[in-house]
Amino acid sequence: MSRLPPDARAFRQGIGFTLLAFVIGAAGVFIVVVWLSLVSDPNLEWFEILRVAVSAGWISVLVGLAAAAGMSVIHSRRYFREGFVRCPYCDKPRKGIDIECDCPGFRAFKAACKQEGTHT
Repeated sequence: MSRLPPDARAFRQGIGFTLLAFVIGAAGVFIVVVWLSLVSDPNLEWFEILRVAVSAGWISVLVGLAAAAGMSVIHSRRYFREGFVRCPYCDKPRKGIDIECDCPGFRAFKAACKQEGTHT
């Protein structure tokens, strides 16, 4: 059993799931695009195959990034819903990344930051 706190485990899982989604999405799209182009025209010259591979590479990177972003959003929603992220002042679970805690400690922190001009 891991001795890491739950929020650190969830953070590592999020990174792992995001990287896995990128690799699977990019590799899958690359293989499908290259295979479809080679099946549609089996008499391609070497420079045409190279052009198809470069184009498929760009497309697969974009699709991989989209898959990684989607997985990151899904994992982040689960991460907050299960209460892994807690307020450092009152230890209550946070509801979302942009939803602030209403405890006195957080309000004092926000007032101090506003006074210094470092946080809006």
